[in-house]
Amino acid sequence: MANCRCRPKATDMDNEEKHDNAPVKLEEIKVNSDNPFGDKDTKPKGEALNIWGKIILKLRDNNNFILHAICGGISNVTILNDNLIIGSDNEIELDTINENIDSLNAILKELGYNYTVLTNFIESPRVVNSNNIKLLKSIFGDDLIVE
Repeated sequence: MANCRCRPKATDMDNEEKHDNAPVKLEEIKVNSDNPFGDKDTKPKGEALNIWGKIILKLRDNNNFILHAICGGISNVTILNDNLIIGSDNEIELDTINENIDSLNAILKELGYNYTVLTNFIESPRVVNSNNIKLLKSIFGDDLIVE
């Protein structure tokens, strides 16, 4: 049988008994949205989004509809030093962007910006519903360890 180990906060375990459907956060990611990289050379988020919007419009104008659709769904964009950093928790999106990174860099240059596009995979926090824990316990019995 498989082992499943979860580490919710002690307070979350107490709440789990009181609220059957209360989600339990297994990990918390705290990021300063204005400066996710903790670097003083990060530009304001609005400037990055403005540039990203221009890139998305240019993709549409160039009939690059697949990349336009993928990039249009991404709003986690930051400027750090000379880099325009695109963040996503979707590996397929980032793979597609990485395969077309030369096109994006060319568009940046065409628009008059001296940035280089980089991608950043962002892990999503995992949330486990107490009903899911009950289901796993019913499947794995004593082999499931919830810490």
